[in-house]
Amino acid sequence: MAKQLKTFLLWVSTAMILVSIIAGFVPNPMIDQTIQLILVFYLAVVFFRAVFFFFGSFREKVEDYLLDRLPSTEYARPMVTIIVPCYNEEAVIAKSLKSLMNLDYPYYEVIVVNDGSTDSTAAIAEMVAGTAYKCSIQVINQVNQGKAAALNNGLLHAVGDLILCVDADSSILPGSMEAGIRHFRDPKVGAIAGFVEIANQQNWLLELQQLEYLVGLNFSRRALSFMGVVPIVPGPAGLFRRKAIFQAGGFQSKEHMYAEDAELSLRILGAGWKVKSEEDLVAVTEAPERIMPLLRQRYRWNRGTFQALLINIKSLLFNSGWRGKWVGGYLFTESAITPVLNFCLILYFLTFFVREAGLHLFSKWYLYLLAVDVLTTVIAVHGRGRIYKWIFLTILNKIGFYYMLLTWRILSLFEEWRDKEMS
Repeated sequence: MAKQLKTFLLWVSTAMILVSIIAGFVPNPMIDQTIQLILVFYLAVVFFRAVFFFFGSFREKVEDYLLDRLPSTEYARPMVTIIVPCYNEEAVIAKSLKSLMNLDYPYYEVIVVNDGSTDSTAAIAEMVAGTAYKCSIQVINQVNQGKAAALNNGLLHAVGDLILCVDADSSILPGSMEAGIRHFRDPKVGAIAGFVEIANQQNWLLELQQLEYLVGLNFSRRALSFMGVVPIVPGPAGLFRRKAIFQAGGFQSKEHMYAEDAELSLRILGAGWKVKSEEDLVAVTEAPERIMPLLRQRYRWNRGTFQALLINIKSLLFNSGWRGKWVGGYLFTESAITPVLNFCLILYFLTFFVREAGLHLFSKWYLYLLAVDVLTTVIAVHGRGRIYKWIFLTILNKIGFYYMLLTWRILSLFEEWRDKEMS
């Protein structure tokens, strides 16, 4: 089924792209009218999608407020095991572990799994572990088997009811644990997706990436959290119920699997658990400072997310409850259909502009979407200050950054659908 679906998507997407280019170049009133009707429908979908996310985000904020009003009990503060898989992270492992030693939470342990590092990662981790006073830090060495195997190895040694998975290049803010754990008062919650904060916001590229995280977290993901269907728990900060991980079968250590966190998240949802989001469970991490490293990162993300979906889509759609079905359909739309539709519209407008030498149709479409994006940003960054900075970045994003990443996403998907080996 997976091979056939990839082939189908490849051919249909190619046909849609060719039709978009031809429709833009060929002066046919019927084609132009049809495209404009499609565009009106598309813009209506964008509007109602934004409204849906706005109300879902608002409901999640209300639920968070009510959750904070509940009395705290010792049962609400279970033992937590923090697992840090690492491979050749000598430059950052000490900083990461020191952040974990300073969490505002009394009951936790740290397990560092050294995945066959060839540098001084293990020695540095052992040295930091020897200075730990607030929690125990255990260093486990294994031959190089990949991140998923390292996480599973850590699980075998864990004693906590909750598991916090942290990337070795990330630091966790002190109050994060309490913020994430409160959600597990609901026995149906299986995982919590944390928020990624970029540490080195020193240029426009880094700030544009932070804008992506802010809008993704504070708007769309908060709405998904209200329904308990957050599709991806990020690697830098993912808090799991141990029972949910084992029920889902643990991390899958497969060759050429590039999104272990996304794949496990989908299996947890498919098993009937809720997956929520918590903006105060914060991992501060490094981000690419130049274009090429960013494109390499997104290439892996794009292909990895689709791989995770493809592995689980059958079970999500046919062998799970409503949450699994919903997230399967949603993620398929967002990862495979929407990017292609957006790309086709851009190609149509570009070719139409070449044919007509006019921007009237493009400007109407562009200004509408820009207005929706600016409004979304204003809502998403409320309370963070410097609102004009975020609005400017939104405009800058819509001028070029978004279209660059969209084009790269299409190329990534086409290579995934062609089964091209990823280096």
